[in-house]
Amino acid sequence: GIAAALMMAFSRAVLRAASYNGTGPADALRRTNRVLTDDVRSGLLLTAVAVELDERSGRLRWACGGHEPPFLLRAGRRSVRELSATGPMLGMLDRLVVRDRSVTMRPGDRLVLWTDGVTDARHPDGERFGEARFRQVLCDHAVTGDPETVVADVMAAARAWSAGAEPADDITVVVIERTS
Repeated sequence: GIAAALMMAFSRAVLRAASYNGTGPADALRRTNRVLTDDVRSGLLLTAVAVELDERSGRLRWACGGHEPPFLLRAGRRSVRELSATGPMLGMLDRLVVRDRSVTMRPGDRLVLWTDGVTDARHPDGERFGEARFRQVLCDHAVTGDPETVVADVMAAARAWSAGAEPADDITVVVIERTS
């Protein structure tokens, strides 16, 4: 609805500002949560994942506030590693307890950020697309396909699963590849 859309636009701006002035992903989420709980008090909650990638070293730091954990696809491997570290949703508690986690991305590795609209896509019989199918589509691209192709194929698989029905929730997939 309109209230949720306005809240999302506002939250995006707050998170963006918090990430420029903070000490890392967890700090950005804590700062954003503080604004949402102290100033807004709308009763609307949101999930977020914040990531920071050092292009030179490949060090990836992330923190999650109630959001689906990012996935890491190691170059040349047909497996999906879940980067867990979830905390509570933003706007729910006055004090958000999250911490930064880190891993090193090597050249060719891919980070997959996604919303639950992917796994919640429903087949006409009511069955969810689910995480296993999602992971399989990602594994199918472990060796070939650029990030744009991976995103397009995930979206196509979820759409095909739901037989073209309108999704009940937003579906977002972002794939970031470390190239050097």
